[in-house]
Amino acid sequence: MVKEKLLSLGLIAHALLFSVPAEAKNPAPAAPGKPAAAPAGSGGPGSPGYRVEATSNYAGTLSCQMCKDGIRVKSDRMGLTWILTSPKWNAQIYNTGTECYMDLPYDDWTKRQSFMPMNKKKAKLKLEKTDNTKTMHGLKTRQFVIMATFEPGSQGYPGGPGAAGTAGSPGAPAFAGGKSKGKQKQAKAAAAPAVTVREAEMWVAKDPCVPKQFNELMSKIFGIPAEDGLPLSISLRQKNGKITSIWETVKLTKGNISRDEFKPIQGYKKVKTEVEMMLGDQDLGMDVGGLDSKPMKRPKLDDMP
Repeated sequence: MVKEKLLSLGLIAHALLFSVPAEAKNPAPAAPGKPAAAPAGSGGPGSPGYRVEATSNYAGTLSCQMCKDGIRVKSDRMGLTWILTSPKWNAQIYNTGTECYMDLPYDDWTKRQSFMPMNKKKAKLKLEKTDNTKTMHGLKTRQFVIMATFEPGSQGYPGGPGAAGTAGSPGAPAFAGGKSKGKQKQAKAAAAPAVTVREAEMWVAKDPCVPKQFNELMSKIFGIPAEDGLPLSISLRQKNGKITSIWETVKLTKGNISRDEFKPIQGYKKVKTEVEMMLGDQDLGMDVGGLDSKPMKRPKLDDMP
Protein backbone atom coordinates (compact mmCIF):
# COMPACT_ATOMS: atom_id res chain seq x y z
CA MET A 1 0.00 0.00 0.00
CA VAL A 2 2.88 2.37 0.82
CA LYS A 3 4.49 1.81 -2.58
CA GLU A 4 1.19 2.32 -4.38
CA LYS A 5 0.51 5.53 -2.49
CA LEU A 6 3.99 6.89 -3.16
CA LEU A 7 3.75 5.93 -6.82
CA SER A 8 0.58 7.97 -7.10
CA LEU A 9 2.21 10.91 -5.36
CA GLY A 10 5.31 10.55 -7.49
CA LEU A 11 3.29 10.81 -10.69
CA ILE A 12 1.65 13.96 -9.42
CA ALA A 13 5.03 15.36 -8.37
CA HIS A 14 6.12 15.43 -12.01
CA ALA A 15 2.99 17.41 -12.75
CA LEU A 16 4.12 20.49 -10.85
CA LEU A 17 3.74 22.77 -13.79
CA PHE A 18 0.26 21.51 -14.19
CA SER A 19 -0.87 22.72 -10.82
CA VAL A 20 -3.41 25.14 -9.48
CA PRO A 21 -4.86 27.30 -6.59
CA ALA A 22 -7.04 27.79 -3.59
CA GLU A 23 -10.72 28.17 -4.14
CA ALA A 24 -12.48 31.51 -4.00
CA LYS A 25 -16.15 32.19 -3.80
CA ASN A 26 -17.53 33.38 -7.10
CA PRO A 27 -19.56 36.60 -6.93
CA ALA A 28 -22.90 36.81 -8.64
CA PRO A 29 -22.55 37.46 -12.38
CA ALA A 30 -22.50 41.12 -13.26
CA ALA A 31 -25.28 42.75 -15.18
CA PRO A 32 -24.43 43.31 -18.86
CA GLY A 33 -21.94 46.15 -19.20
CA LYS A 34 -21.31 46.38 -15.44
CA PRO A 35 -18.47 44.81 -13.47
CA ALA A 36 -19.28 42.28 -10.77
CA ALA A 37 -19.16 43.50 -7.20
CA ALA A 38 -16.04 42.75 -5.18
CA PRO A 39 -16.30 39.67 -2.92
CA ALA A 40 -17.26 40.29 0.69
CA GLY A 41 -14.21 41.11 2.79
CA SER A 42 -12.02 41.63 -0.25
CA GLY A 43 -10.73 44.93 1.07
CA GLY A 44 -11.27 46.94 -2.10
CA PRO A 45 -12.95 47.21 -5.48
CA GLY A 46 -10.14 45.31 -7.19
CA SER A 47 -9.11 45.28 -10.83
CA PRO A 48 -11.07 44.12 -13.90
CA GLY A 49 -10.42 40.49 -14.64
CA TYR A 50 -11.90 37.06 -15.29
CA ARG A 51 -13.04 34.02 -13.37
CA VAL A 52 -12.84 30.87 -15.45
CA GLU A 53 -14.06 27.36 -14.84
CA ALA A 54 -12.72 24.81 -17.31
CA THR A 55 -12.49 21.07 -17.83
CA SER A 56 -9.56 19.04 -19.10
CA ASN A 57 -9.27 15.40 -20.08
CA TYR A 58 -5.95 15.55 -18.31
CA ALA A 59 -6.33 17.82 -15.28
CA GLY A 60 -10.02 17.42 -14.51
CA THR A 61 -11.86 20.49 -13.24
CA LEU A 62 -9.92 23.75 -13.25
CA SER A 63 -10.77 27.10 -11.70
CA CYS A 64 -8.87 30.31 -12.41
CA GLN A 65 -8.92 33.95 -11.40
CA MET A 66 -6.78 36.52 -13.17
CA CYS A 67 -6.30 40.28 -13.43
CA LYS A 68 -3.35 42.67 -13.63
CA ASP A 69 -2.66 42.06 -9.93
CA GLY A 70 -2.39 38.30 -9.96
CA ILE A 71 -3.26 34.81 -11.19
CA ARG A 72 -4.63 31.84 -9.32
CA VAL A 73 -5.22 28.42 -10.85
CA LYS A 74 -6.57 25.33 -9.11
CA SER A 75 -6.87 21.69 -10.20
CA ASP A 76 -8.85 19.40 -7.94
CA ARG A 77 -7.49 16.29 -9.62
CA MET A 78 -3.89 17.37 -9.13
CA GLY A 79 -4.47 18.67 -5.62
CA LEU A 80 -2.21 21.62 -6.41
CA THR A 81 -2.66 25.37 -6.34
CA TRP A 82 -0.66 28.06 -8.15
CA ILE A 83 -0.67 31.69 -7.00
CA LEU A 84 1.25 34.38 -8.93
CA THR A 85 1.23 38.06 -8.02
CA SER A 86 2.55 41.25 -9.59
CA PRO A 87 4.96 42.92 -9.88
CA LYS A 88 7.52 40.09 -9.63
CA TRP A 89 5.15 37.27 -10.69
CA ASN A 90 6.89 34.67 -8.56
CA ALA A 91 4.93 31.43 -8.27
CA GLN A 92 3.81 29.82 -5.05
CA ILE A 93 2.78 26.19 -5.52
CA TYR A 94 0.67 24.58 -2.80
CA ASN A 95 -0.06 20.89 -2.21
CA THR A 96 -3.35 20.62 -0.36
CA GLY A 97 -2.62 16.99 0.55
CA THR A 98 0.72 17.50 2.34
CA GLU A 99 0.10 21.16 3.23
CA CYS A 100 3.53 22.06 1.90
CA TYR A 101 4.44 24.71 -0.68
CA MET A 102 7.29 26.01 -2.83
CA ASP A 103 8.10 29.60 -3.74
CA LEU A 104 9.65 29.86 -7.22
CA PRO A 105 11.09 33.07 -8.70
CA TYR A 106 9.72 34.13 -12.07
CA ASP A 107 12.95 33.24 -13.88
CA ASP A 108 12.79 29.75 -12.36
CA TRP A 109 9.26 28.60 -13.14
CA THR A 110 9.28 30.10 -16.64
CA LYS A 111 12.36 28.04 -17.52
CA ARG A 112 11.09 24.75 -16.14
CA GLN A 113 10.22 21.88 -18.41
CA SER A 114 6.64 21.59 -19.49
CA PHE A 115 4.76 18.62 -18.09
CA MET A 116 2.69 17.85 -21.14
CA PRO A 117 4.03 15.23 -23.61
CA MET A 118 4.32 17.81 -26.39
CA ASN A 119 7.53 18.87 -24.68
CA LYS A 120 9.06 15.45 -25.40
CA LYS A 121 8.18 15.47 -29.06
CA LYS A 122 11.17 16.63 -31.05
CA ALA A 123 9.49 18.98 -33.47
CA LYS A 124 9.67 22.51 -34.77
CA LEU A 125 6.54 24.33 -33.68
CA LYS A 126 4.98 27.19 -35.59
CA LEU A 127 2.02 29.22 -34.37
CA GLU A 128 -0.31 30.32 -37.15
CA LYS A 129 -3.31 32.64 -36.96
CA THR A 130 -6.25 31.70 -39.15
CA ASP A 131 -9.16 33.80 -40.44
CA ASN A 132 -11.66 31.67 -38.53
CA THR A 133 -13.57 33.40 -35.74
CA LYS A 134 -16.49 32.47 -33.53
CA THR A 135 -18.21 33.74 -30.41
CA MET A 136 -17.65 31.76 -27.22
CA HIS A 137 -19.14 32.74 -23.86
CA GLY A 138 -20.00 36.15 -25.27
CA LEU A 139 -16.47 36.88 -26.49
CA LYS A 140 -15.20 36.98 -30.04
CA THR A 141 -12.41 34.44 -30.44
CA ARG A 142 -9.94 33.73 -33.21
CA GLN A 143 -8.52 30.37 -34.13
CA PHE A 144 -4.79 29.67 -33.82
CA VAL A 145 -3.18 26.43 -34.93
CA ILE A 146 0.18 25.02 -33.94
CA MET A 147 1.88 23.20 -36.79
CA ALA A 148 4.60 20.71 -35.85
CA THR A 149 7.30 19.56 -38.28
CA PHE A 150 8.93 16.23 -37.39
CA GLU A 151 12.17 14.99 -38.90
CA PRO A 152 12.31 11.27 -39.82
CA GLY A 153 12.98 9.04 -36.83
CA SER A 154 12.57 11.85 -34.32
CA GLN A 155 10.54 11.33 -31.18
CA GLY A 156 6.91 12.09 -31.88
CA TYR A 157 7.23 11.41 -35.63
CA PRO A 158 3.68 10.54 -36.78
CA GLY A 159 3.14 6.80 -36.68
CA GLY A 160 2.11 5.87 -33.18
CA PRO A 161 -0.30 3.10 -32.14
CA GLY A 162 -3.25 2.91 -34.46
CA ALA A 163 -1.37 4.56 -37.33
CA ALA A 164 0.92 3.13 -39.99
CA GLY A 165 4.18 4.57 -38.77
CA THR A 166 7.66 4.52 -40.23
CA ALA A 167 9.66 1.57 -38.89
CA GLY A 168 12.02 2.71 -36.19
CA SER A 169 9.96 5.75 -35.17
CA PRO A 170 8.25 5.86 -31.75
CA GLY A 171 5.24 3.58 -31.63
CA ALA A 172 5.89 2.14 -35.09
CA PRO A 173 6.57 -1.51 -35.95
CA ALA A 174 9.94 -2.82 -34.79
CA PHE A 175 12.70 -3.76 -37.18
CA ALA A 176 12.69 -7.38 -38.29
CA GLY A 177 15.01 -9.70 -40.16
CA GLY A 178 18.25 -9.32 -38.20
CA LYS A 179 20.89 -6.60 -38.11
CA SER A 180 21.35 -6.39 -41.88
CA LYS A 181 17.71 -5.83 -42.74
CA GLY A 182 17.34 -3.66 -39.66
CA LYS A 183 20.07 -1.32 -40.87
CA GLN A 184 18.51 -1.18 -44.34
CA LYS A 185 15.13 -0.24 -42.92
CA GLN A 186 16.74 2.24 -40.57
CA ALA A 187 18.47 3.91 -43.52
CA LYS A 188 15.16 3.96 -45.40
CA ALA A 189 13.44 5.55 -42.42
CA ALA A 190 16.15 8.22 -42.22
CA ALA A 191 15.56 9.03 -45.89
CA ALA A 192 11.84 9.54 -45.33
CA PRO A 193 10.57 13.10 -45.70
CA ALA A 194 9.86 15.43 -42.80
CA VAL A 195 6.21 15.47 -41.82
CA THR A 196 4.19 18.53 -40.80
CA VAL A 197 0.94 18.03 -38.92
CA ARG A 198 -1.54 20.17 -37.03
CA GLU A 199 -0.45 19.52 -33.46
CA ALA A 200 -2.83 21.76 -31.55
CA GLU A 201 -5.66 24.25 -31.95
CA MET A 202 -6.61 27.20 -29.76
CA TRP A 203 -9.52 29.64 -29.72
CA VAL A 204 -8.33 32.88 -28.10
CA ALA A 205 -10.13 36.08 -27.10
CA LYS A 206 -8.11 39.30 -26.92
CA ASP A 207 -8.54 41.24 -23.69
CA PRO A 208 -6.21 43.65 -21.84
CA CYS A 209 -7.46 42.26 -18.50
CA VAL A 210 -5.51 39.06 -19.11
CA PRO A 211 -1.85 39.38 -17.97
CA LYS A 212 0.80 37.92 -20.25
CA GLN A 213 1.99 35.76 -17.34
CA PHE A 214 -1.22 33.74 -17.61
CA ASN A 215 -0.32 32.84 -21.17
CA GLU A 216 3.20 31.97 -20.08
CA LEU A 217 1.77 29.64 -17.46
CA MET A 218 -0.59 28.04 -19.98
CA SER A 219 2.35 27.61 -22.34
CA LYS A 220 4.36 25.81 -19.65
CA ILE A 221 1.40 23.64 -18.75
CA PHE A 222 0.60 22.50 -22.27
CA GLY A 223 4.01 22.73 -23.92
CA ILE A 224 2.82 24.83 -26.85
CA PRO A 225 3.60 28.40 -27.97
CA ALA A 226 1.81 31.13 -26.05
CA GLU A 227 -0.54 33.63 -27.66
CA ASP A 228 -1.62 36.83 -25.89
CA GLY A 229 -5.24 36.77 -24.83
CA LEU A 230 -7.64 34.47 -23.04
CA PRO A 231 -7.70 30.89 -24.38
CA LEU A 232 -11.22 29.48 -24.19
CA SER A 233 -10.53 26.16 -25.89
CA ILE A 234 -7.38 24.12 -26.54
CA SER A 235 -7.18 20.71 -28.20
CA LEU A 236 -4.08 18.58 -28.75
CA ARG A 237 -3.19 15.72 -31.08
CA GLN A 238 -2.20 12.52 -29.33
CA LYS A 239 0.49 10.30 -30.79
CA ASN A 240 -2.17 7.88 -32.03
CA GLY A 241 -3.64 10.69 -34.13
CA LYS A 242 -6.72 11.30 -31.98
CA ILE A 243 -7.64 14.82 -30.87
CA THR A 244 -8.33 15.42 -27.20
CA SER A 245 -9.50 18.49 -25.29
CA ILE A 246 -6.98 19.71 -22.74
CA TRP A 247 -8.74 23.01 -21.90
CA GLU A 248 -12.41 23.76 -22.42
CA THR A 249 -14.09 26.74 -20.76
CA VAL A 250 -17.46 25.89 -19.26
CA LYS A 251 -18.13 29.12 -17.35
CA LEU A 252 -16.70 32.62 -17.75
CA THR A 253 -17.40 35.69 -15.60
CA LYS A 254 -15.87 39.14 -16.02
CA GLY A 255 -15.72 41.44 -13.01
CA ASN A 256 -13.50 43.14 -10.48
CA ILE A 257 -11.11 40.86 -8.61
CA SER A 258 -9.48 41.96 -5.37
CA ARG A 259 -5.76 41.47 -4.78
CA ASP A 260 -6.75 39.76 -1.52
CA GLU A 261 -7.75 36.73 -3.57
CA PHE A 262 -4.08 36.14 -4.34
CA LYS A 263 -2.88 36.17 -0.74
CA PRO A 264 -0.62 33.28 0.36
CA ILE A 265 -2.40 30.32 1.91
CA GLN A 266 -1.72 30.26 5.64
CA GLY A 267 -0.58 27.23 7.64
CA TYR A 268 1.48 25.54 4.91
CA LYS A 269 5.10 24.48 5.41
CA LYS A 270 7.64 25.97 2.99
CA VAL A 271 9.96 23.41 1.39
CA LYS A 272 12.75 23.59 -1.19
CA THR A 273 12.17 20.59 -3.43
CA GLU A 274 9.32 19.04 -5.38
CA VAL A 275 9.75 15.73 -3.55
CA GLU A 276 9.36 17.44 -0.17
CA MET A 277 6.30 19.30 -1.38
CA MET A 278 4.60 16.19 -2.76
CA LEU A 279 5.51 13.73 0.01
CA GLY A 280 5.57 16.05 3.00
CA ASP A 281 6.73 14.44 6.26
CA GLN A 282 6.03 10.86 5.22
CA ASP A 283 8.52 8.21 6.28
CA LEU A 284 9.62 6.78 2.95
CA GLY A 285 11.27 3.71 4.47
CA MET A 286 14.19 1.82 2.98
CA ASP A 287 12.28 -0.14 0.36
CA VAL A 288 10.90 2.78 -1.62
CA GLY A 289 13.11 5.31 -3.36
CA GLY A 290 16.73 6.03 -2.64
CA LEU A 291 19.65 6.89 -4.87
CA ASP A 292 19.48 3.59 -6.73
CA SER A 293 15.75 3.67 -7.36
CA LYS A 294 14.41 4.18 -10.86
CA PRO A 295 12.75 7.51 -11.62
CA MET A 296 8.97 7.60 -11.76
CA LYS A 297 7.50 7.59 -15.25
CA ARG A 298 5.24 10.44 -16.23
CA PRO A 299 1.73 9.48 -17.27
CA LYS A 300 1.22 9.55 -21.02
CA LEU A 301 -1.26 11.79 -22.75
CA ASP A 302 -2.82 8.68 -24.32
CA ASP A 303 -3.58 7.38 -20.82
CA MET A 304 -5.84 10.33 -20.02
CA PRO A 305 -9.32 9.31 -18.90
